[in-house]
Amino acid sequence: MQYQEQIHAWIGAHQEEMVRDLAELVAVRSVLGEPAEHAPFGKEPAMALQIMLEKCRSYGFATDNADWYAGSATLGDAPEKLGILAHLDVVPEGEGWLHDPFTLTADPDSGRLIGRGTSDDKGPAVAALYALRAVRELGIPLRHGVRLIFGTDEENGSEDLEYYMQHREMPPLVFTPDGDYPVITLEKGMIRLRLKADFTDGKSRVVSLRAGEVVNAVPASADAVLCGVTIDQFLATRVKEYPGTVIAAHEDAHGLLHVHVDGKNAHASTPELGKNALTLLLELLSLLPLPGEQGKVLRRLAELYPYGETDGSTPGIAASDALSGALTLLLSVMDMNEKGMTAWND
Repeated sequence: MQYQEQIHAWIGAHQEEMVRDLAELVAVRSVLGEPAEHAPFGKEPAMALQIMLEKCRSYGFATDNADWYAGSATLGDAPEKLGILAHLDVVPEGEGWLHDPFTLTADPDSGRLIGRGTSDDKGPAVAALYALRAVRELGIPLRHGVRLIFGTDEENGSEDLEYYMQHREMPPLVFTPDGDYPVITLEKGMIRLRLKADFTDGKSRVVSLRAGEVVNAVPASADAVLCGVTIDQFLATRVKEYPGTVIAAHEDAHGLLHVHVDGKNAHASTPELGKNALTLLLELLSLLPLPGEQGKVLRRLAELYPYGETDGSTPGIAASDALSGALTLLLSVMDMNEKGMTAWND
């Protein structure tokens, strides 16, 4: 407690600098990309790591680059007993932003900083760096060293951390500034299922269906193109309303029916906060007279993943407990054409 006022004063004096550092990281669209030399998860995640490590070195920290999978900065000369695990990759930005997602913007009313990664997890990574800077520059003594670790693949399976733990020894105590304040002491287990189907009977009516960009987010939009189905047939199935969503359909010059659904994005851990455009589209398509294998698969998916349900009740896997709450089930990504279908369940 004796250093609290000093730390608060130091953070206040460096607030503008902290925001500039965050803005530089937010400007990098560090979404998973094609692997390349010195970039196992694409050039942009590697670029974000390079920027962060350069900043750490400029502030006097010793740094380590674990082959571009992850990197770290160390405070203190004593053995490291505490690890702070952050990540610099982000999910795709999606649609519906009121501001450029890769330009850090301060909301004039709330004072909040808006940009992809400000809360998950570039903002917390910068906050942790400045906490270490404050301790270092104020000369606050530490009995043990601290290591700040930056991953680059948290959003897509954490292969970065797997590699890091194979090539570096982790400190005995580790926490991550990537969750609700003040602390989360457990995390639900996760199973990701890949669903596949092939269509060989030649009766496909869905030319294409596409929804979702990442497995761990509620898809905010979904699109389908159908042949042999008129807009009048589609409109005849609209027997109820879906508040908070937008459903649009039109026929093009070739007689193809285009259907677009806008829902609401949310994290896969809280799918009940979103409106799943994919499951809504499946419900709409399941009401149409779609024949053959393709129609059967669409109707079965609509049955297993009813629009608005997120707890797995229909497939019979609903469960809950006092600590972790209810099980969550999300159909988040799907790609279908006349030959086959692939979908992801989180």
